[in-house]
Amino acid sequence: MAISLLIAILAMTLFGPVLSKYDVAKQNAADRLLLPSKTHIMGTDRFGRDIFVRLLQGGRITISSAVTALILAVCIGIILGMIMGAYENKIIDIVLLRVMDVLLAFPFIVLAMLVVTFIGTGMKNLVLCIVIVYWIPFARVTRKIVCTEKQSVLYEAELLLGKRPWKIIVQAILPKIIQIVLVQSTFELASIILSLSALSFLGLGIKPPSPEWGSMLSDGRAHFLMYPHLIAGPGLAVVILVFTINLLGEGLRDYFDPYQKVELID
Repeated sequence: MAISLLIAILAMTLFGPVLSKYDVAKQNAADRLLLPSKTHIMGTDRFGRDIFVRLLQGGRITISSAVTALILAVCIGIILGMIMGAYENKIIDIVLLRVMDVLLAFPFIVLAMLVVTFIGTGMKNLVLCIVIVYWIPFARVTRKIVCTEKQSVLYEAELLLGKRPWKIIVQAILPKIIQIVLVQSTFELASIILSLSALSFLGLGIKPPSPEWGSMLSDGRAHFLMYPHLIAGPGLAVVILVFTINLLGEGLRDYFDPYQKVELID
């Protein structure tokens, strides 16, 4: 169910704006703040732009930015986590642990504002803010796995056979890391989408007239009491997408959980 729903969402965001007759950015004062109808399924915004088309285009921007940030965070987290695990309790491990503690000490919104203050607003800079924070959970999980596996009999046997520690980590431990990180990344993706939307709502994301779900919510808040359709579309889109991704994450966790597999066999 989750996979089917996610595929449907991706298909709509990819092909919806292309097949629509409405321009995402073109303003039309005569059609401003129209209620949902056959002509405009979700109505129009205060500039007369079709909300449904902007919703689909905004979904493309939100999802692509979130996936980009997730991929970068996963890659950085796994690499640094393996380095920390390989050099456990050495100077590089201690330094990176203190860096993570410092980053986690700041609330995410405050840290994002600090970063944006120095490098400016925009979706690329927003993705950078996300990566700066979200590599940490992947690094901590990776470090934990490496440190645990280094205590195993198989690791000691590989060392006795003459294999180098890094070769053992890459060949034997990395597949286990990827399996666990794959499940974790689905839940983190949902958090990243919420973070992107929240920061865009505060005006730190993509610049107008390009749509993004958070910025669409921000644009509609001035008129939502009289025209609730302005925020209903992007609000529901965020909720449905996050729910779908979390549902997919639960399914992946059950699939990769060895205890769950034993119960299914029994």
